[in-house]
Order: sequence, then C-alpha cells, then structure tokens
Amino acid sequence: LNEDPTQTIISPYTMGVLQGAHLLERIHLWLKGSFSYGLLALHNQLIPMLSSVLLGFLAMRLTLGLGIRPVHAFVLGLGAQTVYQTFPANLWFFWEIYPTTMNVLFMAMFLVCEVLIADQGGKSKPVNFLRSFSVYCMIFVEWIGALSFLLAYCLMKKNSYQKKQSIIYQSKEIILSICLAFVVMIGQLICVKINYPDVLLMGDGGQLGLNHSFLQIGEFAKALGKRNESLLPDWNVL
Repeated sequence: LNEDPTQTIISPYTMGVLQGAHLLERIHLWLKGSFSYGLLALHNQLIPMLSSVLLGFLAMRLTLGLGIRPVHAFVLGLGAQTVYQTFPANLWFFWEIYPTTMNVLFMAMFLVCEVLIADQGGKSKPVNFLRSFSVYCMIFVEWIGALSFLLAYCLMKKNSYQKKQSIIYQSKEIILSICLAFVVMIGQLICVKINYPDVLLMGDGGQLGLNHSFLQIGEFAKALGKRNESLLPDWNVL
C-alpha cells in the first residue's frame, strides 16, 4: 500500500491467514535484519502438522468414548494424524497457505476443547478461553466457512444435547467471540481507509485481499529462485 496507495482491497477478507507468518517475519527481521524464506516455509508446514496432531487426538478421545481399548484408540488416532499430515496437498504448502487450511487447525482446536469441556463439566477456564480463542481465529481467518461450521455444529448439538440451558450459555460465548472478530475486521477496514483514502474497497473475493498478491510480485519469484537451496530442516528428523 505504501508503494501503490491506489490498490483495490477485497473488503470481506482480513488477511488473517498471513498474520502468524507476518509476526514471525517481523521478529526475524528485528533479530537478523532480513526476510527468512525458510521461516515462512516452516510456518506454512507447521499449520497442517499441528492440525493433524489435534485431529489425531480428537479421534482418539472420541473412540475412547465408544468403549474401545486405549491402545486401539491410540492407533486409530495415530492413523488419522498420519493420513491428514501426509496428504499430498498439505505437503505442498511451502510458500503459501490458504485460509481453509488454517481454519482446519482452529476447527480441530474448537472440537478438542468441546470434548474436554464435556469431560470436565465446563469448569476449566483455560479450556473455555481456548475454545473462544479458536472461534475468534477461525472467523478472523475465513468468516464464511467458519460461520457455516459453527452454525452446523450448534444445530447438531442443540438437537442432541439434553441440557438446553447449558447449550444456550455456550452459544452465547461463541456469539461473543464472533462479534469480537467482526469488530476487529471492521476496525481494520476503517484504519486502512483512514490511512489510505485512495484505496478502493470491493466486495468480491481475491486470494489475499489485494489486487497485487504475493504470488504476483517479485518476492515470489525470488522465493522460487531459492527453491533448490536448503530452506527447511530434515523432515525425517522433524
């Protein structure tokens, strides 16, 4: 925006998918004084890796509730983790990661928190906070898919849950997190419009929210030029 203040910004998109990598690169820039392609690639690979861990743990906990022996539940969870982590599309995310992929991480985190809350009777404040945080993050990253997921989950839980007052209370917590995410999104757009009045806001989708994305500029070409260099650690060790 500093180089071209007349860009078009896709208003429904917050670029939340880039915030984690942006923070890491800011820290690396402060420490080393340069952009790190290896750190970007590592961040993008850690997202499906952490998602697979949560999905495997979720699968193990759910199968334990069916009366399956712990060792068998562990093997099933490990299988679920392995299938997701080694899925070819997930291994491809070196230079760029997508909102839907990152939202799998927060959706899995949300479901794990739901299982833990059901086991503990909702008495754990850290777990409740983590659930609210996961809702906020999934809305901020990609709000359309996140709202569809949460709506489907709440409807399913409402029809299958016996304690109606409890589900209403939990729905209020989810709604508060959703509202906070939208407040931040609106504030983000207002700040951009105030600081860059020539920016054109649009309602249609774009990959990153700008009409000049990372894939269309010289930085991506530089990254591809370094693809043969040793950017990542040995994944067999990792």
